[in-house]
Amino acid sequence: PVANARVLLGYTGDSPPAELDHAITHGDDDECVVCSGLRTATDGRFCVRGLPPFSRYALLAVREARLLGSVCELDFGGEKCLAQVEVVLSRAGAIRGHVVDATGGDFAHVEVSARFDSKHGDSTNDAKGGIQLWRDSGYDKGSVLFSRETSTDARGDYVFTGLEPGAYEISVNSRGHVSPIEQRLRVESGAATLAESFVFPKGHEVSGLLIDRSGQPIIGESISLFGVSGDSAATMTDRAGRFHFSGIPAGIYDARVR
Repeated sequence: PVANARVLLGYTGDSPPAELDHAITHGDDDECVVCSGLRTATDGRFCVRGLPPFSRYALLAVREARLLGSVCELDFGGEKCLAQVEVVLSRAGAIRGHVVDATGGDFAHVEVSARFDSKHGDSTNDAKGGIQLWRDSGYDKGSVLFSRETSTDARGDYVFTGLEPGAYEISVNSRGHVSPIEQRLRVESGAATLAESFVFPKGHEVSGLLIDRSGQPIIGESISLFGVSGDSAATMTDRAGRFHFSGIPAGIYDARVR
């Protein structure tokens, strides 16, 4: 039994019953979190009372960032219905990786994101309303996330911990550079998955100055390059109104100012 695990209950039906109006909090796509503050007792048990009949729910549990609970669907079909479920907690996974520049050198301070790939994953969170329940519950601001962001350290390394097992999309971004292609990988329970190294492409330098009609530099403006081949990069003007791109592949581009 796991004590002090957080239990989350979300309504996944078409429209919430009137009996739940006082208890629910709405999120995207009309998903509703009915209960988010419940904790398991020392024997691992929990109980939610007063749920209306003929309604459908998604249930999950979590204990810190190392133990994640499966999502299961509860379908109440009678006026007096007692659903007994067993939630099995699995160990969270991790992703480690490295980013290098076109010369093979360590690329520091690069933005890296890990997004749960619900279309290609077979995670325990694939039950209807499960992913949204994670997000609506507030865990997108905590240690267990639907989407995570970090940056590489001085050695070009990055790490994500406390991840729900399943499929993820990893992408990197550095201002003024064309980003490498995304990676898809699978996170296993209790294991650290090593991603392939991201290599920023070697290319050309593009620099310029952004000014207004009076000739004054425009500071802090977003500038993007869009290539006919699909490549793109974005950066910001500095205090002198100048901008700079690196690693731009040869081709024809449109420069756009936001």
